[in-house]
Amino acid sequence: MLLRSDNARLFRCALIGLSGAELQTGLADRRWADETNTRHLPFLCADAVLAQCPAGILSAGNPQCLPPDAPGWKRGVPVAQEAQRPHWSSRWGAIAVDGLNSMVGTAATQKTQAAAEREAMRGCTIKGGRDCKVSLAYRDRCVALAWGADFYIAASAIDADEASAVALRGCGRSTTDYSECVRPEWQR
Repeated sequence: MLLRSDNARLFRCALIGLSGAELQTGLADRRWADETNTRHLPFLCADAVLAQCPAGILSAGNPQCLPPDAPGWKRGVPVAQEAQRPHWSSRWGAIAVDGLNSMVGTAATQKTQAAAEREAMRGCTIKGGRDCKVSLAYRDRCVALAWGADFYIAASAIDADEASAVALRGCGRSTTDYSECVRPEWQR
């Protein structure tokens, strides 16, 4: 329910949108103002203005209205940056082979598969390989490589003994030419 003084305040605020002639007429008709105080009209309704953000826009104590999807804000509350928690970070390894020239390039403990493959290819090429291809990329595992008469076997497993056993079984040999384990690293 609006009181008479509230109606008057709302009327004064509504007059701000009127043209100069309409404003003078409106004020004279209501006997609210004379010629001397119309210049103060914008201040007449200052007490009736509410500073609110539009629906769906959050202020959360901030002097500016923020859209609901603003970065760093969640339901009107600033989101604190979470401290980096310690975690296991995967590591990658790769083997690149030039089967025609018997050249091998390897990589271990790389942060990404692409980095491991690049490093293995570079190693194979530096050793003289002309037709190097990534034979195997692996993450957080062990690998073994064994050469047969005119072929090679690269195998990956959870531990070095198992990887070597698989590679040797495929080649019919008793020793591997390369083995490596890549384990995740603890990040603080």
